[in-house]
Amino acid sequence: MNFLVQNKMRGTGKVAFVVALVLLIVGVSLRDELGYWFTSLITPPVQALWSIKNIDDGVSSVGGREYALQSRLDYLTEENAILKNALNHTMSTTSRMVNILSSLYSSPYDTFVIDEGSDEGLLVGDKVITLEGVILGELIEVYPSVAKVSLYSTVGRELEVLLDNTIRVRVKGIGNQNFFADLPQGIPVSTSSTLSFPGDGEYMLATVGYIKNNVGDAFQKVYARSPVNVHHVKFVYVIPQ
Repeated sequence: MNFLVQNKMRGTGKVAFVVALVLLIVGVSLRDELGYWFTSLITPPVQALWSIKNIDDGVSSVGGREYALQSRLDYLTEENAILKNALNHTMSTTSRMVNILSSLYSSPYDTFVIDEGSDEGLLVGDKVITLEGVILGELIEVYPSVAKVSLYSTVGRELEVLLDNTIRVRVKGIGNQNFFADLPQGIPVSTSSTLSFPGDGEYMLATVGYIKNNVGDAFQKVYARSPVNVHHVKFVYVIPQ
């Protein structure tokens, strides 16, 4: 049923409802035989008009169910795409894909909780990366069925990374997936530069977004940020250290 037909039926249903209501009031107000005759006379058309109103309500109800089903289908399609991407992602056979139980909104100090722990062989120090291969942090607390992840961007945390996969530099976490580095003027860096975690895989950590370079300064101030928004991440991989 197309949109115009549905609108026409809704309009007809409203008119029918009003007419039916008026006729019933008139029938009740006539208390003699004429009233009985009148009520008997109008009962069939009133029932027919009321049926039209019910059809109209049914159309609206069906439309609501169709919308709900479509919304559910869209959600499942998105979830299926995520899982397919995970299955196709090249990863160590010892890595585990886990669910994020709590986001940064509910866990303080750049941490979040995942739904597996020591019962599945997870250990403190295991690395955590996204399905796209972006490294986020590592496990700092492990319990039988859950574990806590700390982001490398935690305020004050320092680590050695690779700049454009060539030069080793030190960066400092400044919170909320952001990093800072003081680099000597002689080191080439641009807003297209990347920071990656050294070792097997060389997973990306962040991309440079801003460089403050004052004339006469011996160092250039470099600001970088993780290329993924951890608030939107549902699944991650845990890799043994």
